[in-house]
Amino acid sequence: MLVFIDESYKADSGGIIHHAIAGIGIEEHRYRALEAGTHEIRRKWLISRDGLAQQDVSALLATKLPVNGNPEHFEIKGEDLLQRRRIDRYHGVGSSPSISIILDLLELARKCRATTFGILSNPDRVEDILNSEGCPIQYIRLLDRINKWMLDAHPDRMAIPVFDSIHGGTNSHVSRQIGMYLYRHAVGREMRKIVPTPFWIDSKSTAGSQVADVVAHILMNSMLPVAERKDTEFLWKIVVGMEAVGDGYRTVTKLKKT
Repeated sequence: MLVFIDESYKADSGGIIHHAIAGIGIEEHRYRALEAGTHEIRRKWLISRDGLAQQDVSALLATKLPVNGNPEHFEIKGEDLLQRRRIDRYHGVGSSPSISIILDLLELARKCRATTFGILSNPDRVEDILNSEGCPIQYIRLLDRINKWMLDAHPDRMAIPVFDSIHGGTNSHVSRQIGMYLYRHAVGREMRKIVPTPFWIDSKSTAGSQVADVVAHILMNSMLPVAERKDTEFLWKIVVGMEAVGDGYRTVTKLKKT
């Protein structure tokens, strides 16, 4: 079982940080369909702006999203596609190709029977999560829910955490944190359905990581004060619809204290 993991965070006008770490669990034999479907979504909604005059670009905005370079290499990112002006356009006259891309991507993940995970928190500083000496509580809670889900739904399988390669040197630090927790901590040693060494990939070429990025952004946005929140409840409902609920746990939850 592959579990792609990404995060999103933002400080509100009062300085409170809203942080979401999200995971997308998908069986290996279904992952090929996710990659292929993401490729088709790009073909459907994207067009290269290379060589197009500005008036041609403007004429395409209702049906296509013009991008620089090869559309097949376009990275789907929640923060970029879910800009407020694009969401407003979706709710207004016509539709937004940017929102259509997200809707198609989430529907594809649902058809591939993906499961969503999410740990929402309000840390004092985001840097404290990545630079902590021990395994951050956000990761611990995420791993705990993945482990319980595996015991319930896939008792004969193992879950492989798959992270986006980030900031130089962070990969090995996070890998050590997770490995040491799973091997040395009493609670961590009971999480026997987690492969203790995370895999690291390039999100620009990996559909699973891009879905996790979109889910993380939608979950983070749901934490913001109403006045500062983008109107993405229609997307939030899809994300929560892929959540797993087990005996004594939900796979999407907010930490009361970090």
